[in-house]
Amino acid sequence: MLDIKKKTEEILRGCIETTEDGINLYTPDCKNKYGAFWTRDFSYMVENAGDLIPDEDKENAIDFFIDHAREDGWIPDRVKADGTALYTAGDEHFPALSNLDTGCFLALLIDSYISDRDIDTAKEKYEKWRGALIKSIELLDTDENGIIVNLTTPPHSPYGFTDTIAKTGKLCYETLLYWRALKVLVKWEKLTGHETERYESRIKGIEDTFEDIFLNDEGMLDAATLDCRQLDVWASAYAVSVGFPLTEKTRKSIASWLIDNYEDIVESGQIRQLRKGESWEKTFILVKPGTYQNGACWATATGWFVDAMIDSDRKLASRTVKEAMDYFENVGIFECINGEYRKLDTFVASIVTLYGLSKRYPDLFERR
Repeated sequence: MLDIKKKTEEILRGCIETTEDGINLYTPDCKNKYGAFWTRDFSYMVENAGDLIPDEDKENAIDFFIDHAREDGWIPDRVKADGTALYTAGDEHFPALSNLDTGCFLALLIDSYISDRDIDTAKEKYEKWRGALIKSIELLDTDENGIIVNLTTPPHSPYGFTDTIAKTGKLCYETLLYWRALKVLVKWEKLTGHETERYESRIKGIEDTFEDIFLNDEGMLDAATLDCRQLDVWASAYAVSVGFPLTEKTRKSIASWLIDNYEDIVESGQIRQLRKGESWEKTFILVKPGTYQNGACWATATGWFVDAMIDSDRKLASRTVKEAMDYFENVGIFECINGEYRKLDTFVASIVTLYGLSKRYPDLFERR
């Protein structure tokens, strides 16, 4: 089986682009096809493979994102090599407002970095970035309970790996990201002596209403309540993976559904957002069914998938990992795949996800 740590180190080194100021920026792939530095992609890198990234690079990246925040405090979706900051998916003609996930990913990035520091250093770093972080989180629209809503005209582009998908109403995956960001704020606000009541109130509101809003008749979570009210494989697995307090009945129903529908949602250990053959009801731009965010399979979600079903079927979890690793070794590490369709080789989020999984379940990665 592929040496996951060695390959992750290789891919991470290959995606580094150094600015004229000597700052190492980590692009989403080793070919620099996208030509920019993404907030969420780097957050995934640090969360899953932070032990392989120098501390200096992590801190410089956080400063870089904050330095390129919009005047109102919105954290950029990405920053181009020339320093141009962009706040929504696509180009200037993309028919949506700024992405809803960037402030949340900044929170997760900061937490991943400072949680490994000694407590005094961690508190110092948090205070340094606190103002920009809170400002970016407070910009998000929610209902009275803290559920993320997307009701503007045009709507916001949602979570970045569905940024071409026009999800509207109350949003599931984006609320889970927001919930995680609020948990980060409560953790570090307490440690630095700040008031946390308003964030704790939002967390409770989300937890009290989440299943009533998003749980469907199949025991899975829907992506949204208006446009694209469809069963969301990723959001369902992610909720379990990140420890959102679902009822035990819902946790079991998600695991059972993932196992029962395995052949329709998994290909070579990589995971579809929707069931095989399904397409999103509404997109911002044309995305051909069966490709990219409209029906292809991604290794980005493999870790969440395994987390969500491993307690119910460890043998199937092992199969998933083995098939993903075999594909990486023999075919390539792509952004997404679907049969002969393959998009963007040497995609970093794909490999770091499997590396993070290897640290949680090392037995699944033992050579056989």
